[in-house]
Amino acid sequence: MPGEERRISPAVLIIPVGLGLGLAAALGIGALAAPTRYFSNESVYGKACPIATAYQVPVFDCRISNVTDETITRRMTLWQHGFSYGYMEWRDPIAIESFEVTLKPGASYDYHYDGYGPHCDAEWCCNPQLDLYYAYYYWLEDELGNKSSEVSIYIPPS
Repeated sequence: MPGEERRISPAVLIIPVGLGLGLAAALGIGALAAPTRYFSNESVYGKACPIATAYQVPVFDCRISNVTDETITRRMTLWQHGFSYGYMEWRDPIAIESFEVTLKPGASYDYHYDGYGPHCDAEWCCNPQLDLYYAYYYWLEDELGNKSSEVSIYIPPS
């Protein structure tokens, strides 16, 4: 309608390739980059809790690499999701810990979680512990929703 304010949402704007990025720049829209896979070498295994050796804790490793030509800073979160074979149900995913990583172009960071969570104290230093008869899934995810591959560990009944 004449005189009516109209807004263009960059999230839904489609620009034909023939118009180039000049139009996008003129409209204040940044170029949309394809998702970048910067996670690799994901692994998880269980190790005995030193103060309660009947229990295990997860050890998770993942390489985070900057494959762009700019320095990047990302807020990463390590997630755990468990499935109980005894109750045949999923536990809600939990964020084990979050951290920030800044990487220059071409740089990598080898993230290592050694099974001792941020809530560790002198009385109980195995958090999260791995319960028997559960399958656990672990992954890293950044604030943009980019996820590493999920890796899993199964704890059989003793």
